[in-house]
Amino acid sequence: MSDTGKAPDTSVLTGGAPAAAPAAAPVINPADTKIEAPWYKDSIDPAHHDYIANKGWKAPTDMLESYVSMEKVVGLERAGQADRILVKPKDLGPDAKPEEIEAHAKATKEYWSKVGGVPADAAGYKITLPEAFKDNPVYQKAGDIFHKAGVPAHFAQPLLDTFTAMNAEVDKGVQAAINAEEATLAKDPNFSANKEISLRAVRAAGITDQEASLIGAVLGPKRAHEAFLKLGAAFKEGATPPGGAGGGDGGGKAFNMTREQAAAKATEMRKDPQFQANYLSPNPAVRNAAIKQIEELDKMASGG
Repeated sequence: MSDTGKAPDTSVLTGGAPAAAPAAAPVINPADTKIEAPWYKDSIDPAHHDYIANKGWKAPTDMLESYVSMEKVVGLERAGQADRILVKPKDLGPDAKPEEIEAHAKATKEYWSKVGGVPADAAGYKITLPEAFKDNPVYQKAGDIFHKAGVPAHFAQPLLDTFTAMNAEVDKGVQAAINAEEATLAKDPNFSANKEISLRAVRAAGITDQEASLIGAVLGPKRAHEAFLKLGAAFKEGATPPGGAGGGDGGGKAFNMTREQAAAKATEMRKDPQFQANYLSPNPAVRNAAIKQIEELDKMASGG
């Protein structure tokens, strides 16, 4: 019968050696856990402690700097120069409402105007237009756009240059797409014959080769070729071209849209990336065709 009052023999678990005694718990010195008191604890009335903590002043010099800044503001107000006080607008949050964005834009413009960054008028922006875009109406209004948005003068040229570089990349992409479409069309064994039919139909409709080229620049080679080919087929059959001689809504009406249809079409085109690229294209033929197209729609929409 075993003796239950004796401690169990652990030598079989430790290879014959007695088991090690458990490690002693570390002793914590209360002095080591002492929290450092704030710098104002014994030097400033406790009634002001919460105010100082909320202000985030870490040292007496912070209080002094804050006071000096306040004195400057008060001094300007007393001197009747409150308009010289600058209040930088706070950053907008991701959920800002339209009216908040509008107010922020106005405040930002006022801020930069006081700083001296926003010119008095659009002519104050000494910007250089790129040669390829000097006739572009958007670039010609760059100064007005910058002034309305409250853009500081020293930001204007870098912004314009960046926009131009981005537009050049877009134009490269458009040109690459045009080249790809033309290469695909050229592989069609019937392309040359169909192109001749299209050209005869276009000329019969009173459209000059230059105008046809402009239409092709706006629509793209593939879409223009398809449209002209349908026009040629309609003439060949002695029928009215589908949608009228110039598009429209059918029934043989040439460019006969209602004002509402023209306005809707103009809005749709302005949202179209392809049209935007054509409108800003450095290629005068492409750009002028797009400008003419949107101007005609705007004219129709206004009842002109």
